[in-house]
Amino acid sequence: MTFPTFGIWRRKKPNVLDYKTKLIDGLQCSTDEFYKAIEDDLAVREVPGLAISREEFFEGGLMSIKRVYLRMRRERLVFDVCSAPFGKTWFFSYRFAEIPACLMVWELLLVLAILAAIVFGYILLFGPLSGGIIIGTTILGFGVLLRNSLALEFYGLDDFLLRVPVFGIVYETLLRTETYYREDTRVMYMTLVREIIEARSAEFAKEKGFALTPFVDAAPDIYRKLGALLKQPMPTP
Repeated sequence: MTFPTFGIWRRKKPNVLDYKTKLIDGLQCSTDEFYKAIEDDLAVREVPGLAISREEFFEGGLMSIKRVYLRMRRERLVFDVCSAPFGKTWFFSYRFAEIPACLMVWELLLVLAILAAIVFGYILLFGPLSGGIIIGTTILGFGVLLRNSLALEFYGLDDFLLRVPVFGIVYETLLRTETYYREDTRVMYMTLVREIIEARSAEFAKEKGFALTPFVDAAPDIYRKLGALLKQPMPTP
């Protein structure tokens, strides 16, 4: 379970849980066709609650060019896929990550102010007693609806609510029931997307006459440790 973090300057940057790459020497293919093949595979399977988009990320700083990544998101779990040339070679990569729940102070204050304004408005319109009853009934009915959004097959509503600032965290932690089914469907989503990415990359390589090679772990922890080691001053002889 992911708990919200507080802080005005915190961003919802994905936490990378898995990172795999494949490099094929001499291969040249189309990034757009590769992304389109994955999109078509997922469209046929009609994965509930899945959102697919093309995202642009800078190669370096703000003045650098951008690379287009294919992003698949379901709940807070995302796959970011890249297919691009690297000199006279071609590489495929995918990152599996979780977008953490993040509650900013200004968001919390804004929501509290809105709720206070709504309560005050109900009291002015209907009086303290009737206004309180209407507000309580509305909250109760809304809560029942949200807790049963999956049973009612409101996958779009469930996904939308998870993305709403502040309220998405409240919904996830207090109103969204964790079940075996939710756990199972997360695993199915992760397994399906991984298999499609790896199968399609192998297919693109095979069509060009290249041998099938597996994806390998990029081992980011090793690279970070190596970078830190290289920054250390050389020992004095």
